[in-house]
Amino acid sequence: MDCKSQTTMSAKKATEKAKEKEKVRCVFCNSLSHKMDNCNSNFNGRREALDKGWCFLMDGGRPNFEILAANELRFIAYHYAAYEGAIHDWNQKNTQHYNRKFRFRPVDLSLSKAQLIKELARRWEGFQSVRDLYQTKPVPTEDDDCPICLECTTTSYTWMHTVSSWVKVEDKVTTECKHSFCKTCWASHTEKNRRYDYQARGNHHSAPNLCVNCPMCRHKIAVK
Repeated sequence: MDCKSQTTMSAKKATEKAKEKEKVRCVFCNSLSHKMDNCNSNFNGRREALDKGWCFLMDGGRPNFEILAANELRFIAYHYAAYEGAIHDWNQKNTQHYNRKFRFRPVDLSLSKAQLIKELARRWEGFQSVRDLYQTKPVPTEDDDCPICLECTTTSYTWMHTVSSWVKVEDKVTTECKHSFCKTCWASHTEKNRRYDYQARGNHHSAPNLCVNCPMCRHKIAVK
């Protein structure tokens, strides 16, 4: 092999090594085949437990972080502790306002195991006010009677981790003509009485809208 060929091969090997260095390993399983957002490691059979059982910020007692390996600590830190004021759902988009309000401060995943345990414990302690709020569910309230079934409509509350708060859930529908009905009666009424409104079409080629009349005032209401 001549000197020129040897030089070419050396340059090629150097380029390949440089490309390997440019690749980023998954911080959870150390693989080069994927990024951490797409990590498919089963963590030695503990993946299901990590996915389902380590929403640790809401645990009443301090979680036993010491039983986890360093890569498992990084996993829960990344997925459950990126925010100091809420547990974010990564399937939902976040905004700058959301990041500021709930304090988006990701844990440094390069920390040692001891440092990760200390930081996760600190974040769990800082979440005490949220856990206290979770224990004080608002009392459901009764609203006006539904004019169809004559039963009281109610306002209840459901907990949302993404905003660390109880969110109002109303068991009623208020129409554009300002009449209110319980959801069950309104669903039954629209199912039985909805009709296509051919007269309201802007042109004869457009599809007609489904409409129903308000049971109280007969106002025409578009429904899906």
